[in-house]
Amino acid sequence: MSKLLLQSGKYSAQILHDADDGVVHVENLFDCEPAVEAAKHYRDQPRNMDSAFKHIGEVPMWAVHKATREGWLNDQKAWRKFLAENPDFIVHKD
Repeated sequence: MSKLLLQSGKYSAQILHDADDGVVHVENLFDCEPAVEAAKHYRDQPRNMDSAFKHIGEVPMWAVHKATREGWLNDQKAWRKFLAENPDFIVHKD
């Protein structure tokens, strides 16, 4: 059984119930295309090497939620790993 819980713009959530083992799952779907397109746009722009802040990637909200849930929101190494595993979100490499 599947039931749509919420659908708003680029996000939807639905409940999935497995009748075989009785486990209930919630599936969240996000459209990442805006973040990928933003990364492509910024990739084509000149980089300000004098700035103290370096824009290295675009982070979609699902990744922020995941990082918060899993406890690595403020872990720079974990974000670098995330970007390495999801290169479409990379703007500039250090």
